[in-house]
Amino acid sequence: MTAIHRVAAAVLALAAIGVRAEITPESLDEAARAVEPRLIAWRRDLHQHPELSNREFRTAKLVAEHLRGLGLEVREGIAHTGVAAVLRGGRPGPTIALRADMDALPVTEQVDLPFKSTVTTEYGGQVTGVMHACGHDAHTAILMAAAEVLAARRDELPGAILFVFQPAEEGAPEGERGGASLMLDEGLFDIATPEAAFGLHVHSSMHAGVIGYRPGPFMAGSDFFRIVVKGKQTHGAQPWNGVDPIVVAAQIVGGLQTIVSRNLELTEQPGIERAFAEKDVAYLEVVPLREGCSELLDIVQLTDFGDWVMVKAGNMKLTFDKESGIIVNTSGGGCPDVPHLATEMLGKRLRDAPNPGEVGFSLCAYSLNTSREEIIKMIGD
Repeated sequence: MTAIHRVAAAVLALAAIGVRAEITPESLDEAARAVEPRLIAWRRDLHQHPELSNREFRTAKLVAEHLRGLGLEVREGIAHTGVAAVLRGGRPGPTIALRADMDALPVTEQVDLPFKSTVTTEYGGQVTGVMHACGHDAHTAILMAAAEVLAARRDELPGAILFVFQPAEEGAPEGERGGASLMLDEGLFDIATPEAAFGLHVHSSMHAGVIGYRPGPFMAGSDFFRIVVKGKQTHGAQPWNGVDPIVVAAQIVGGLQTIVSRNLELTEQPGIERAFAEKDVAYLEVVPLREGCSELLDIVQLTDFGDWVMVKAGNMKLTFDKESGIIVNTSGGGCPDVPHLATEMLGKRLRDAPNPGEVGFSLCAYSLNTSREEIIKMIGD
């Protein structure tokens, strides 16, 4: 079997939870072998026609037409381009969800394949290629195949299966919402409420025919923050009278790389996996390893409100006076370490004060041992 076929068989096995003896692993294997040529054709077609987040129009149409052809209840346009369908079995039982993501990445494909992507678009002000570099073409094709196999066995199937084809897994474009959270907000689980949901991800580091799994968190998420470094102009012959923002930015990037190696115990805290910059935006990929304190992984922004600066970690908000550095307003829940860490970061005590508004903040500055003065200088006077 091919690697994709093996993964498809894994999805079908997950979908068979609670199924009676009429649907056997052997029958599912046989059905997977039969649908494999179409699965490969779908995947190659999707690979050749990739679409970015919230723009998966062709992909969504292909998926919806296939699901309707199987006689399923289909709903389109969830979170812009998302598709969901329900397969109701002929016997009572639980409802489960099977999910695949559909969007591609702004990456130029450099391999020579008959089905390579030649799609280009403008992204971030630059012309770039578009490619299924993360395997979502395979994920979509696999779930289409799973739906076909299971729909053919609906009379023997107990319960129901909600097939979810999610857009914008890679992140919605700037200024837009998208992805799983928007699908839920727009009533995805009003269609059918699953007792469990299953997803998968192909991985090039694993051998064909091998399926990897583990309990608990498996893969990291990523989020974004922006740091604006403000320089001061001066004559080239008098650099001491100015501030070179390139040097400052280089120090920030270098400091980020030492978070994991010198500051964090990875069994208890999040770790920085990768940092890179594009134009004036810096990106961090964070590995979440601390149970119960995922709030610490939220984005870090620092915004000046005049006399006050707001700190937010998760849904816990803290405010501190820019002049005195005294932290205020610990409203909201969240990881119990957040007030402690923020207090240590500024070296001040807590007290009540007005709340100027809500902004985002991460504890990156604390991890870098950045002083209060440096933080204030970073956002400007």
